Amino acid sequence: MIWKWTDERSEGVQRNLEFAQFKMGKRLKTGEKPNEYVPVDEDTKLYSDLEAKITSGRFLLEKKTKIPLAQPGVRVISCEFSPSKNQTNRIMVIGQSNGVFGLFNVDTLENIHSF
Repeated sequence: MIWKWTDERSEGVQRNLEFAQFKMGKRLKTGEKPNEYVPVDEDTKLYSDLEAKITSGRFLLEKKTKIPLAQPGVRVISCEFSPSKNQTNRIMVIGQSNGVFGLFNVDTLENIHSF
């Protein structure tokens, strides 16, 4: 699965989120919480880059596919992703339980080579 980050929310998504929050509040009989923590500016200044980014957006499933493994019954033992700043040569390496590892192009998820 490949997830893509987006910091925009369409009107439909925003309505669905608000409705889900409303529905959950009705089901659990929750309302305003007097002791609920609300981050203040001092706290948000201490956020890491990732924390600052994820508070303003969401991840969307961009692509879902099965990676072809060498043999039936083989498991994935390790996986490493090499992001590229120019988004052209992104490579993923998958190590399998039988000692084989494969190089995959992340954009097309095609097998470049297996060793």
